[in-house]
Amino acid sequence: MRGLLATALLALGCGILPPIESHPDDRAPAQLAPLWQIQLDTPEVLAFFPVQRAVPAYANRGRIVLAGSDAGAIVGASAVDGRELWRFRTEGKVRGGLAVVGRNAYFGATDGKFYKIDAKDGEPVWEKPFSTHGAITAAPRVDGGRVYFRSNENRVYALNAETGAWAWDKGRRRDEEMTVTGEGTPLVSGTRVIVGFDDGTLSALRVADGETEWSKSLSGNETRFVDVDTSPVEYEGTVYAASFAGGLWALDAEFGGIKWRFPATSAPDSDRRGIQTPAVDDRYLYIASIDGKLRALEPTTGAVAWTLSVPWATFSAPTVDGSRLFVATGQGLLVVEAATGRVQARLGSDDGQSAPIASANGL
Repeated sequence: MRGLLATALLALGCGILPPIESHPDDRAPAQLAPLWQIQLDTPEVLAFFPVQRAVPAYANRGRIVLAGSDAGAIVGASAVDGRELWRFRTEGKVRGGLAVVGRNAYFGATDGKFYKIDAKDGEPVWEKPFSTHGAITAAPRVDGGRVYFRSNENRVYALNAETGAWAWDKGRRRDEEMTVTGEGTPLVSGTRVIVGFDDGTLSALRVADGETEWSKSLSGNETRFVDVDTSPVEYEGTVYAASFAGGLWALDAEFGGIKWRFPATSAPDSDRRGIQTPAVDDRYLYIASIDGKLRALEPTTGAVAWTLSVPWATFSAPTVDGSRLFVATGQGLLVVEAATGRVQARLGSDDGQSAPIASANGL
C-alpha cells in the first residue's frame, strides 16, 4: 500500500511502468487527532515492553466498540465518547479479536475457553463457555450457524453458534521447538473451512464433519518457523495465506492448486521475515511484512504494484476501508491511499499502536 503510481500505464498503451517505491516522508501527511481514549489495562510495573494485541470490533451498528486486553476482560465502550458501558470478565487474557453477529459477540481467551456474550450489555449468552486444552488468541469466524476458531493446540474447532455445542474438531502434530506463537482465523469458502496449522500446512476441511478435502504445505524450502499463523483470505476463487518463513501463497480455493508465491522477505539473507494477514479489495492484495514494507500486489499474478518502505516499522495486518488502508507501525498509525501507497495521515509516533485497526462510521 504505498508508493506513488505503480500501475500507471505508459502513454499510448506502450507498457506498464515498473513498481515505484516511496518513503512516508515524501509528502508531509496530515496528523490524526484522537477523539478519545480509555485505559484497558495497567501493565505490570517491571514489564519490559508491554503490548496489548487484542483487535477491537464494532457492534450495534458501529455505536459500541468492543476490545479485550491482558486484564482478562472485554470492555464495551461508546464509539462517540469512549464512555465505558460494560465490562465482561474472563479467566484468561484476551489477545485476539472478536466476531460480532447481530447482538452477539464471540471470542476466546488464554484460559482456553470460548465465550458468547451480548454485545449491547456484556451479559453471557451461553450458560457456560466452551472449554479447550489450549489458549485461544485469534478471532473466530461465524458462518452458516456455526462458529470456527483455532487454539494453540494446533487444532480448529467447530461449534453450534446458537448453543455452543461441539460439532467437530481437527488437529495436526505440533513441533514445539520450531514454531512461532500465533494462530489465524479460519476462512469459510463454500462447503470448506480453510485453516492454517503450525507445521506449515494449509488445509481445506469439510464444513459438515471436518474431514480433509485438500492440504498443501506452504513451507517452501524452509524447515523451521513455517507456521501458517495468518488468517486466509479469498478473492474470486483464490485463497491467500502466509507461512512465517515460507512467504505468501495464492491457491485455488476448490482444489488447493498453487498459483503463485511471494517470498517472506525481500532480502534472502535477512532475519526479518514474515508476512501479516493480507487484505484484499477489487483492486489489489495488500500485504505488510516484518521487513518494514507495505505492498500492493496484483491478485492474479502476485506482481508488485507499489511498495511503501518504513524501515523502523513493525507492521500490523492492514485494514482496507474503501479508498484507504490503515496499518499500525508499532509506534503509531498510518493512513495510506490504497491506489498509490501515498501516506495521507499519521498518528504520532509516541502512541504505540500495534494491533490491526477497526474502522466504521468514519471513525
